[in-house]
Amino acid sequence: MNDKPTEYPEPPMSEVPYKDQGAHYRYTYKGIKLDPARICKIYGQNDLLLGAIVKKALCAGNRGHKNFAEDLKDIICAAERRLEMMMEDYDDEQNEG
Repeated sequence: MNDKPTEYPEPPMSEVPYKDQGAHYRYTYKGIKLDPARICKIYGQNDLLLGAIVKKALCAGNRGHKNFAEDLKDIICAAERRLEMMMEDYDDEQNEG
C-alpha cells in the first residue's frame, strides 16, 4: 500500500480561470478604492475577527449567498467568539501569575 499522497502538477497561472471572488466588497468613492480591508487599515484596526465583522456589516444582505438576517447572525457569532477569546486570554494571564 502506498501511503504517499498523490501529487498533481500545478497548472500554469495563465491557465487558471480567474474570477474576482471579492468584487462585491469593493467600491470606488470619489476616486478612492474602498473595501473592508482598506477601511480597517485606515482606522488602524488589525483584529481579524473585527475585520470579519466590518466586512459582513458593510455588505450585510448584499453578498449573494446569505440574506441580511444570516449576515447579522454571523456578525453576532464573530463578536461572541472575540469576547470568548478575550476571556481565554484573561484566564491565561491569571493562571500564569
